[in-house]
Amino acid sequence: MSAARPLQVLFGGTFDPVHIGHLRVALEARELLGADEVRFIPTGDPRHRVPPTFDAATRAGWIEAAIEGVPGFAVERCEIERQGPSYTIDTLRELRGRAGPDTALVFLLGLDQLAKLDQWQGWRELTEHAHLGVLNRPVEDVLPAVVREFLAERRRPLEAVREAPAGAIVDVSITQLKLSSSDIRGRWRAGLDLRWLVPEPVRAALAERPGVR
Repeated sequence: MSAARPLQVLFGGTFDPVHIGHLRVALEARELLGADEVRFIPTGDPRHRVPPTFDAATRAGWIEAAIEGVPGFAVERCEIERQGPSYTIDTLRELRGRAGPDTALVFLLGLDQLAKLDQWQGWRELTEHAHLGVLNRPVEDVLPAVVREFLAERRRPLEAVREAPAGAIVDVSITQLKLSSSDIRGRWRAGLDLRWLVPEPVRAALAERPGVR
């Protein structure tokens, strides 16, 4: 019997700051997909949103502190080290090159990303380098027609992520926690307690920065 295909989950975002909702997504996606590794990919220079409140090195460091000691969790710094704008297609090309042709890569996508997928650089090429794992698939009539067609052509059962290194779009159903980094930043600016909303190292670091707005 041949060895199981290695599988990595790729979880991108600004993580501005990382919170427990992000960590639950990563943990449940790893369990559901049977992944060997989860790589958090903090965005460097996002092109489709306002600049992050916290600088890239700080955001990456907070993720590292939050996941310390968790087997198989790591931070991937390629986007924050890359010069110029951050495009997901460039990241997937780079990570595919590093992983080699046999490792399955699953890039996670949420509703806000999926709704604007057709605005991404090289978006139709994404599945050439990785599977796409759609978090809690939305009612599809809210998506652009070209995105619905793209999904329909590539939708596969969850097991497909082990059958090939890339090419499928699968549903990844995880617990939905109603948390957002913007809400947490609002609480931080108001001086409210962030206990049990963010990892303790992040809460402690933010508590030392009450003057930063």
